[in-house]
Amino acid sequence: MTLSESSRSKPESERMFVAVPVPAPVRLHLAARTDHLLRTFPFQTAVHPQDYHITLLFLGDIPTGKLAELRTELREAVRPLSSFRLSLGPLGTFGPEAHPSVLYVRIAGEAEKLADLAHRVRAAAARVGFSGDTKPFVAHLTLARRYRGAKPYSPARAAKIWDAADDGAVASFAVDEVILFASHLRRRPMYEPRAAFPLEGKVAPETDSHP
Repeated sequence: MTLSESSRSKPESERMFVAVPVPAPVRLHLAARTDHLLRTFPFQTAVHPQDYHITLLFLGDIPTGKLAELRTELREAVRPLSSFRLSLGPLGTFGPEAHPSVLYVRIAGEAEKLADLAHRVRAAAARVGFSGDTKPFVAHLTLARRYRGAKPYSPARAAKIWDAADDGAVASFAVDEVILFASHLRRRPMYEPRAAFPLEGKVAPETDSHP
């Protein structure tokens, strides 16, 4: 992933999060299936395909003076780990079933390794003084927000439409890096990669669950 550079003056803080990036073929696959689904179940905002990601930790506003230290901790936290593979699971939603606030696809595959990666990222951020989002980690990829259909959303019917649009092009994909993103609320795409942290080692992530 190419990291953007800017000559603009740096703000005093930036809204940031840490996530697993999604390869281009997977983004295209998801965008096509999401577009097909939203024709029947419309949402106010569809996530831009370039913004697809799997959040490990939402940090909120981070002072620019702390970014170097944060990058160092994140790099050292994930560097010893080896890459692993994920796959796409079924659809899910947050919010009321009939009028959900978020539409997402669950993440399957080596999900326990993903959970351990999230735990390491959270611990790294905490060492710099940022607790970030303290909610339990839920492996998912957001597709759209704020249902606006005239009829209630039907999970069963949505699942049939979603499954019917699966062309089988994506079986699984590798996780070999973690990205620190900056969020720009008035842009589209909204998220800007600021630093990449590769998984370079031979150490498999722990498979035990973390609180």
